[in-house]
Amino acid sequence: MRNQIKNSLVLVTCTAGIFLGSTFSCPQGVMAATLDFESHPGNYDYKRLIDVVTQYGGLYWDEDVTLLKESYYQTVYRNTYEFPSDDSGDHDWAVYNTGGASTITVQGTNTGATWNFLGADVAGWGLDDQIWDGVGATEVSFEGFFEGSSVGSAQLMTIGVSSFASSAIAPINNIDTLVITAVSEGTWLMDDFVFTVNSEVPEPATMALLGLGLAGIAGIKRRRTGNQ
Repeated sequence: MRNQIKNSLVLVTCTAGIFLGSTFSCPQGVMAATLDFESHPGNYDYKRLIDVVTQYGGLYWDEDVTLLKESYYQTVYRNTYEFPSDDSGDHDWAVYNTGGASTITVQGTNTGATWNFLGADVAGWGLDDQIWDGVGATEVSFEGFFEGSSVGSAQLMTIGVSSFASSAIAPINNIDTLVITAVSEGTWLMDDFVFTVNSEVPEPATMALLGLGLAGIAGIKRRRTGNQ
């Protein structure tokens, strides 16, 4: 099924080469992606993401992440605002923490490489275009980990309901796991999740040593040829 999934990504060029994403540079990774949760099989109003795909965007998502259709959210909960739109103009889907789960984890990539979290659009669960009292989250934090140790965090002190706030306070780099926490408790909505995947390119010093080694081998070969 994974081969059937085409996440909405934009192909652009940066100084590091060709990568996937939009409006972001490539400081550490060669691939950047904005996941807008628009592309997935099936027709439903809401459904757990892991029941639809094993991975999404090459990442492993928590079992308590649920896809939500904009029209259902607007009709049932009487909200008039729209989910953030992508470049194509579609804005039908977002995800939320099922049942107001206090923590959500997003793990690894399908290549095993480390990755960098650049941000996402987040809002509290609304009713009648206001934060649903006792249900909607008003404070969400993002914390990145590598091999179990925290490497950085970003926190939204207040999130609204009529517009999605950006969590891109600063990139959280070189992580294998991202933990999203409803600090205030409650349910949040998330869209346009942006990340880059780090490339497995040798460091300049390693490349220099490799070059010296190859030059040495070539010199030995020339001397042997001359002796013969």
